[in-house]
Amino acid sequence: CLIRSQKANSYPLSLSLTKLRFALSAAAINRRLKSLLRGYRKTYLTIEQLSDVKTETMDSSEDTIQNPGGLTLYYQWQRIPEPRGVILIVHGICEHISRYRKLENWFCEQGFTSYGFDQRGHGRSTGRRTHVADFSDYVSDLRLITGLVQEREPGLPLFLYAHSMGAVVALLGVLRDPTGYKGLIVASPAMAIGSTFPSWMVKTGDVLAKFLPTLRVPSLIKSVDLSRD
Repeated sequence: CLIRSQKANSYPLSLSLTKLRFALSAAAINRRLKSLLRGYRKTYLTIEQLSDVKTETMDSSEDTIQNPGGLTLYYQWQRIPEPRGVILIVHGICEHISRYRKLENWFCEQGFTSYGFDQRGHGRSTGRRTHVADFSDYVSDLRLITGLVQEREPGLPLFLYAHSMGAVVALLGVLRDPTGYKGLIVASPAMAIGSTFPSWMVKTGDVLAKFLPTLRVPSLIKSVDLSRD
């Protein structure tokens, strides 16, 4: 299992508004996470390992699905003959699933069919950019995509690979309902956002979240920090 710490100050103030009002506290997630990950080994992938993969036998395509709220969610897949299992990728904030093409290829090389989707408000999915009224909406979308993958790939073990904010979505989803998941891989789970911000900034964020929940502020995230290619 790939676990790395996330620098809290590398994310924008907007994350201290409505996006991080979780049903479970970060402390509760950490306690459950420790029990879930007990016995798992750490694996680190390099850029070199993700390059020069063969794609001749892959069935690669894309489609959309509508969630109960009327939003359109974009998803893509790379299927291989006789896979060992399926890996569903959940991306982080301010990015999109197409960033993960090399990783999807690498998963296929290891014998896994790969799926991924743009979370609402990201990439080619609809919705107000990077905003949700309730963070649990992300979890509901994940469960919807999970059901779709299970229908398309019946009988295969399903694993989640999730990064940053997407890792929090995946953790909440698994803690609430682990049905259907064989395993969970989280990279840089964003569970300490705001821990290094001044108290006045956090309090300001709480006030803005209450009265101006859709207010957008400049993001401090740089694309070069997310991907080197």
